[in-house]
Amino acid sequence: MSDEEGKRKRQKTDKASGEEKKSKKKTKISLVQCLETEYAVNKLTSSLKEVLEVSPSYREVAKALDNLGDYEAAVVLALTRGPKLVHASKLKTLYKHGKLDFLNLILNFNDPKVFAEFEDLESKYNKKKSDNKSGKKDINKPSNEDEEGKEVRPKGVEQYPPPLLPLTDPVLRSKVFTHKSAVTQAEEDSIEAANSSYERLEYLGDAVLELAVTSIVMKEFPASSEGHLSVCRQQIVSNSNLENYSKLYGFPEKLSSLMSKEETDKNNGKIYADIFEAYIGALYVQNNNDLTMIQEWLGKLARPVIEAMKMKRDKSYLNKSAKEKLYALIGSAKSAPKYVTLDNGPARDEWLVQVEMEGEIIGKGIGGSVKDARTRAAMAALENHNAIRKYNTMRSTTLREESLVKAPEDSELQKEVDDLIEKIKMSKNVKNVSFPLRVPENSGVIPEHKGLIMFLFSKWNLQTELKCVKLNDQFETTFVVEGKSILTSYSQHKKRSNLLCYTYFYKNLHILKLLMKEYVKEQS
Repeated sequence: MSDEEGKRKRQKTDKASGEEKKSKKKTKISLVQCLETEYAVNKLTSSLKEVLEVSPSYREVAKALDNLGDYEAAVVLALTRGPKLVHASKLKTLYKHGKLDFLNLILNFNDPKVFAEFEDLESKYNKKKSDNKSGKKDINKPSNEDEEGKEVRPKGVEQYPPPLLPLTDPVLRSKVFTHKSAVTQAEEDSIEAANSSYERLEYLGDAVLELAVTSIVMKEFPASSEGHLSVCRQQIVSNSNLENYSKLYGFPEKLSSLMSKEETDKNNGKIYADIFEAYIGALYVQNNNDLTMIQEWLGKLARPVIEAMKMKRDKSYLNKSAKEKLYALIGSAKSAPKYVTLDNGPARDEWLVQVEMEGEIIGKGIGGSVKDARTRAAMAALENHNAIRKYNTMRSTTLREESLVKAPEDSELQKEVDDLIEKIKMSKNVKNVSFPLRVPENSGVIPEHKGLIMFLFSKWNLQTELKCVKLNDQFETTFVVEGKSILTSYSQHKKRSNLLCYTYFYKNLHILKLLMKEYVKEQS
């Protein structure tokens, strides 16, 4: 063996050894993984028990579907809006008739005897693995290699772009690739002119394309709202996207036009998109108004755009059970995750929330609402494995009687209000204030201030009212105290417009001091 061959062999051995070590390192189990698994198992068991208990049988569901006219609208919608209810009824019926005995494994996870057979299976697997390492070939093992050791490549992979649906009608084909500038012998606004270029077919194709793509996105995004479906459809039928499709099939080279080069360069994007729509319209006419083949072809053609939208949607995934899960892992009556709304996020229509444990920030989240921001903060905290390990350990070492705390005589909110009153008394004196004051639109808002200010006015026995009206593209909120307008705020969002008043009160204690002097007799 030459030195070069020996060197290559040692490098290969070292690489294999490194990969083996890396693989072993990856398999190390973490505390967070254990905690999340236990939580998931508990949820799985309880959810399965509930499904088997509350779900109607498949016979009941089938009978109901055959007699929808006997039910109120809400029940009809629940029965028909998705497969979950039907699948649950099938699951219950099959289990009841002994066809899904494996569900007993899930229902009895705490029984150590449930997986007794697993040890036998594990020993057989280890023996087979040992035989394979010693050179014994497992004839039952599927192989991805042929007899010569060459990899067998998967078959049936579709090409992209998908084959163009043929337009066999020569008249329709001529119209599709003829711009109106090339129609020189027909009078303008005549039947001849209208039927000598692609414009009428483009008009039809636009509508056909809209309908076909609408059906496609509704099928691809079954859980999306009307708003999200509209965004998805627009991305597919946009002029820039249709222009790309047109170029994929070489449509620009087939266009007959008498436009100057300057005009073509200026308008070619729109023109190429129009050609594609005209081709769709021509296919629709050729197929006797049948949309089936066109829709199937468009679904394949739009696949990259659809997959990109799905990836974007997955990145914006919101785990609605994150707060519940976080509390289950580290919370207790004595010490629970605390969600603090800081202010608006980077954008004006966003909220920024941080979640704390024992004063330590363990996660932050940004969302379009306070609720979503709190959920994202919990999701971020669940990814903070060090914090989860720390506070789970603290909880497990705390005696149960210590973790259960009694409510204090004075609530936390009461104490905050008392502290606030003291701050109000110490605030500066201001005279000649002209009410109502306008709250600056760029003021920050903190939702927690709402409860505090409402409790304060209640303690003072003052009658308050929020009057909110829609003015053009924004909301106007007037904060009224004892029939007198004190603050006015404006925002494009009704909730934010209201919250602006509460936070403004909190940040400007001299206003509350004026109200206290005018309306509160006993300043306690």
